[in-house]
Amino acid sequence: MLAFLSALGGVALILFGIRFLRKGLDKIVGLRLSVWVGRLTGGPCRTAAVGIGLGLVSPSSSSQGLLAVSLVRDGLLPPARAILLLMGAYVGATLLLHVVAFDLVEQAPIGLLIGVALFQGTKASMSRGVGQVIVAVSLVLIGVGIVGRLTSGFKDAEDARTLAEIASGYPLLAAALAMAAAAMFQSSTAALAVVIGLALQDGALASSGMTVACVAGANVGLSAIAVVASWSDVPARRFVLVVLLSRALAALAALSFITVVSGWVEALPGGAAQRVAWFHTAFNLAALLVVLPTAGFSHALVERLVKSRPNGNTIEPLAIDVRYADDPGLAFAQTKR
Repeated sequence: MLAFLSALGGVALILFGIRFLRKGLDKIVGLRLSVWVGRLTGGPCRTAAVGIGLGLVSPSSSSQGLLAVSLVRDGLLPPARAILLLMGAYVGATLLLHVVAFDLVEQAPIGLLIGVALFQGTKASMSRGVGQVIVAVSLVLIGVGIVGRLTSGFKDAEDARTLAEIASGYPLLAAALAMAAAAMFQSSTAALAVVIGLALQDGALASSGMTVACVAGANVGLSAIAVVASWSDVPARRFVLVVLLSRALAALAALSFITVVSGWVEALPGGAAQRVAWFHTAFNLAALLVVLPTAGFSHALVERLVKSRPNGNTIEPLAIDVRYADDPGLAFAQTKR
């Protein structure tokens, strides 16, 4: 029971670190980020490239979604381009998972020392933001280490390997669990960081089949919670729904051909932890390349399916009563009443 609570504490530290990271990046780029993104976006490929850059400097799915929604609402970005911006941002945000995949838990306290010195010892917003980012990444690494340490006590136990075999043998179950975790954490990085924590201790606990299932499920879960969050805003719901459908199709393809995809994962460089990060990047990049030429068509299709609801609070002119449509004289008389 104590070990389970310790693992939950590690997950909580990962979540807090990611949120702290977002606030630190906000200090560095501030309100200028939306201005830069609005100016730099252009054609489909250029918008996707800007999205990748956005994900690198702001690896927070909630921040990326809010920025895309605000640009669409302000008329600075067409919805079809917002799809590419968000899909590109998801690719760039995978860099954080690559940092986590390196076994840097022992060096994390040094990062904390440097980060706290900058955050507490300086007054400039830029240096404090850099310090906050270093502290946040260090906290995520420590959280991953705590989760991974949970498995070190039973890495040779049959129960642990049996659970790993079940997850690999039933990829839909593993994908559903990863989907639920990403939706609950509101972060695919946090959900996959738990898998990386297990892989750093024992690569057998994160087989290639389990990696494919968890990455596919986590990405779909993140997009699903984004659709729920944007449900009240119809324009935002439309382009976020396209993102969800694109990633869901990519996940379905990966799970349908999991044997072939698992072979590709085995060929990726690095250990089991690095392969999780590499496949996470490859999955998002593949989804982006698929949606790149079809973003406009996909959004037009969803726009036909998701209709705007009339706002009852808006005062608008009423149409002429259909009963008077065939009698122009009577209709004209009614307009004078």
